[in-house]
Amino acid sequence: MYRCPFVKEREINTIFVDSRNRLWVSFYGKGIVCYSKEEKKLFNLSSKNSGLNNDIVFDFSEKDNQLWIATDGGGINILDLPTMKFSYLKHVSDDEQSLPSNSIYCLYKDQMDNIWGGSIRGGLFGIKKVFIKTYKDVPLGNAHGISERTVASIYEDSDTLLWVGTDGGGINSLDQKTNTFHHYPSTYGEKVTSIASFSEHELLVSCFNKGVFTFNKKTTQMKPFPIVNDSITKREFSSGDLVNLYATKDHIYILGAKVYIYNKHTRRTSILNAPQIDVQRKIAMQAIYSDDNDLYLMGTNNLFKLNMKSNELLSLVSTEERDDFTSACRDDKGNFWIGSNSGLLFYNKETGTAEKVHTNLFNSVSSLAYDKKGRIWIGAQNMLFAYVIKEKRFVILDESDGMPFNELIFTPIPVLHTKNLYMGGTMGLVRINTDLVFENNSSPILKLLDAKLNGKSTLEQIKDKRISIPWNHSSFNVKVIADEKSSFRKHLFRYTIEGKNAMELDSYLHTLELGRLAPGEYTISVSCDTPNGEWTQPAELLTIVVSPPWWKSTWFILSCVFLVLCAGGAVFYTLIKKKENRLKQKMREHEKKTYEEKIRFLINISHELRTPLTLIYASLKRLLNGEVKQTEIPEYLHSAYKQADQMKDIINIVLDARRMEVGQEVLRISSHPLHEWVKEVADTFQTASKAKNIEISYSFDEQIQSVAYDDTKCKVVLSNLLMNALKYSPNNSRILIKTLRTDESIQVLVQDQGIGLEHVDITKLFTRFYQGKHSQGGSGIGLSYAKMLIDLHGGRIGAFNNEDRGATFFYELPANLQEQEVSCPQHSYLNELLSAPEEDQVESVPFTLQGYSLLIVEDKQDLREFLKDALKDKFKKVYQAEDGLEALGIIKQQHPDIVVSDIMMPQMNGYQLCKEIKENLDISHIPVILLTARADSESQMLGYKLGADAYLSKPFEMEMLLSVIQNQIKNREYIKSKYRGNQAILSPQEVTFSNADEQFMIKLNEVIDQHLPEPNLDVKFLTDQMAMSRTSLYNKVKELTDMGANDYINYRRIDRATVLLVQSELNITEISEQVGFTYQRYFSTLFKEMKGVTPSQFRAQHSTKQQAQTK
Repeated sequence: MYRCPFVKEREINTIFVDSRNRLWVSFYGKGIVCYSKEEKKLFNLSSKNSGLNNDIVFDFSEKDNQLWIATDGGGINILDLPTMKFSYLKHVSDDEQSLPSNSIYCLYKDQMDNIWGGSIRGGLFGIKKVFIKTYKDVPLGNAHGISERTVASIYEDSDTLLWVGTDGGGINSLDQKTNTFHHYPSTYGEKVTSIASFSEHELLVSCFNKGVFTFNKKTTQMKPFPIVNDSITKREFSSGDLVNLYATKDHIYILGAKVYIYNKHTRRTSILNAPQIDVQRKIAMQAIYSDDNDLYLMGTNNLFKLNMKSNELLSLVSTEERDDFTSACRDDKGNFWIGSNSGLLFYNKETGTAEKVHTNLFNSVSSLAYDKKGRIWIGAQNMLFAYVIKEKRFVILDESDGMPFNELIFTPIPVLHTKNLYMGGTMGLVRINTDLVFENNSSPILKLLDAKLNGKSTLEQIKDKRISIPWNHSSFNVKVIADEKSSFRKHLFRYTIEGKNAMELDSYLHTLELGRLAPGEYTISVSCDTPNGEWTQPAELLTIVVSPPWWKSTWFILSCVFLVLCAGGAVFYTLIKKKENRLKQKMREHEKKTYEEKIRFLINISHELRTPLTLIYASLKRLLNGEVKQTEIPEYLHSAYKQADQMKDIINIVLDARRMEVGQEVLRISSHPLHEWVKEVADTFQTASKAKNIEISYSFDEQIQSVAYDDTKCKVVLSNLLMNALKYSPNNSRILIKTLRTDESIQVLVQDQGIGLEHVDITKLFTRFYQGKHSQGGSGIGLSYAKMLIDLHGGRIGAFNNEDRGATFFYELPANLQEQEVSCPQHSYLNELLSAPEEDQVESVPFTLQGYSLLIVEDKQDLREFLKDALKDKFKKVYQAEDGLEALGIIKQQHPDIVVSDIMMPQMNGYQLCKEIKENLDISHIPVILLTARADSESQMLGYKLGADAYLSKPFEMEMLLSVIQNQIKNREYIKSKYRGNQAILSPQEVTFSNADEQFMIKLNEVIDQHLPEPNLDVKFLTDQMAMSRTSLYNKVKELTDMGANDYINYRRIDRATVLLVQSELNITEISEQVGFTYQRYFSTLFKEMKGVTPSQFRAQHSTKQQAQTK
């Protein structure tokens, strides 16, 4: 290395050798010097003798025979080497597409010929020539943008001056030669929705809700332009609809509720007689194109052709009412392209037919424009697309092309005088240079850039696209690069992982983080999107083999098997010894259990006999003491006899059960004529039935003849059913005995007209002493014993409610029973029959009040302070008030969780306070406990009528008050927990505790359910419908359901979706749309969060259940 003798300066910033082997040298503050390859100085360039705008140069780069020069303060200077002329790239305030800073430190050209730059304090940036620019809103007077960011209309003068109407910023003009804007302050604040030519020096503009005006280009003054007269102008502009303008050579068309035609020559306005236009009022009528004879108009659902001479109107294209037209344009062949809320339509002028242009890139169109190079520019879903008609392909334009997200609005321009195309949007004015060429670039080449194991690169370990990693790794990341000419395009990658846990992931990230993988083999492939919206072919990146841990290796498993076999022998011997010991222990336990069962039997039988014995004893004692009148003696004797007979039945049942236990009892199954046998048993109850004037009738199945059963045992069963029917049947009623044959059984049914089984748990009906929720006595052991006998027959006993009144008890026997004697299996029948029913155990669940607040309302200060001191450690906050009026103010401000109030107070008593709370929708959910010294039922009834949740009489125990408070809050938290658990939709009656809350939930549910398919159903929509503020609505829904308003909407949407998934044949996308979700992917994600499974899995699960139930 040696010093160049021809360079004398010592402070050199940078040197560069260009494609001609010339040396470019930058000296600090002295510009640049160029030397030939023969080491001769060719020339010196500085700000004094050339177009170089700054003498401090940091770096050079060369591209397309141009020298790129990075300066400190002058941006990037571009020197065209053949002509030696300069051009510049600089930072422009409020222009995102300009340089981030004018101080550029370095430049770099990559392999794809892209220029990258590094700025001082501005970061790294890339430079790409783009053909799309968005002019955004700037302060008034700034020439680099528009006065308001939403563009509502555009009109281009023949002198290449572009007029822009904004939504609230008035009129702007753009000089297309200098690309500078001029704002007109006199029009600021106007919403200019349409612009048309009026005269050489005037424009005609439509201002939203105001009228039509002429605008003088020179004086910038606006004057009203009446539509026929002032009355019609007021009518057209007071409806809130747009009025559009369109100028032809001889006329100006004013498109409002009707079409008005202004004749430029006569200066008179006429109204077009076209009834079919009157229904096209969902959107403003738009003029699309005109020639010498015809004007083409777009309505909500129609494309019309108007003959400007005869004023005859013809519909060219019409569509369904729900499919609204949003935009349209005409190509050079006279065909029309129509945008709608269902996509893009093509109208063929020659065939007179319209067809849809199918694509998956968008499903609704907001704006259309046509350039002279055979391309349709489409604004859809905040993005810009181009459709090349000849190639029938779409191209996506994104930020790398100069197009940020922008909701484009249809702003038709009748004539284009320059190569630039303009489209308006909510985020600014978009200028498209139609010189833009869409190259058919080859698909990006996807390559593996790096693979990191636990944060360290492992590229050297990869052979034949395979790598082995240990099982105990903590992370494994794969980095991919898309090799294509445009390095600025943002790629969407689709990673596919094949292996144990196959999955597919879409991501904009170049790195796939796999985390910790289970042992096994995984193959990773990747594809990415192309500029036309398609996907490249998947490229296989890497196969990962995760080795198992040592304890899962083959040698370790074989060693374990050997050790297990060795240990097995020792264990076997030990088990035999333990088994012997267990048998001895079981013998001892069996003896103990037998003894305990005997004791339990004696206790149970004593309890069973004690009741009738008590009645006999009491009756006889009164008789012996002479306490009974002579006329009452037969009644007392009959009662004693009846109880003695019951004791006999109990003893007989016990003896039978004992014989069954020891195996001495058998079922003697033989054939009997069933109907005759039933009548014989029923005849024994005639006396009892006549005493209550109850008719016993029969309905026999004639198919039944002889049936095999043990008649003695079945007589006990039928007798118990008849006694039960007589016991619960009212006087002057009817008992029906029926028989019924099915394929596998014979049924005997006893139907009464008694109290029925509405308050009875049928599953407990045949257990000892169960009586249900009615006042009449229980069933004793009769029905329990009957069930035991039917079970021995292999049959079934049961009961059900009749449709009109009463109940039906039945038992059924197998139809295939054969005549035989069957020994009863040994079993503890006695203890099962006589065992006392187990009481339900209720465990007290701890419930803390630390997170809640309490309001105490009491006019006696001593009692109020006592309650506060006793409860302050239990609650988060305890408020006090000495009367109802003060309490109401605290409730509205602080929203306590519960209120405890005295009744008798000055100014506003407890009843009035309770009424105010329960009638105010904002606070009606707060529970109220009333305290009073009055314990009469009238006072309590008044309190409950006014909405009190609980009522305590003075004096009371603090533990009782605390328990009541806990129960009130716990009940409300229980309702909220049902929502948090994503259970089924609850009715308003189930989730509310006051009438005001119930009516609120009913109305809220109605509003949500009626508008469920609409995507715009959100909190703002609910506040409008419910006539509530956003805060009040949120607080109310939160208090009743523990959800935010948006969450509650999604809750009902998902619940409706579950019904559609089970009960309809709609696909997932259709269901998603029906319940108001715009994006199916978001619907699936939310569904899985709430239900734990995806919609497809949910449908599959319920389909399986239905099939199983059908079988």
